[in-house]
Amino acid sequence: MYGRYLQTDVKPGLCLYQWNEELKLLKCGHTGEFLEFYGKKKTTNKEVLKSMNINTNSTELLRSIKKKKKLSHFGHTKRHEPQQKLILEGKVDGSRGRGRRRKSWTTNIAELTNMRLNAAAKAAMEREGWRSMASNLFKEKEPS
Repeated sequence: MYGRYLQTDVKPGLCLYQWNEELKLLKCGHTGEFLEFYGKKKTTNKEVLKSMNINTNSTELLRSIKKKKKLSHFGHTKRHEPQQKLILEGKVDGSRGRGRRRKSWTTNIAELTNMRLNAAAKAAMEREGWRSMASNLFKEKEPS
């Protein structure tokens, strides 16, 4: 009799504990461990998204929204005071480190707009034109 009560009391507690641990892993960003993608097994990002039941079209939509936000922020900072521009575009004195150079934020803006940075900065000074360009740039790429 005592053993039956013990089994019914302990099992739900263990299941609840394991579920809490899995939730903690998800909250901390350990989706690879939770979905058992670890070790030397090579998995692509698409496989991980598929196992999490996330549609790849939605990730493309999120990327295009992120690019729009980046362009709108660029226009916003270009129209502000010189101190903010200096912080954004400032150069650090000294020699650069070894290895491949990281992509800078301004280089990324130039690639997104398919313009040189000077031309993009001049276009950003006109607010309405910049906003319409930033919104129309990714319109044809969004999934419908």
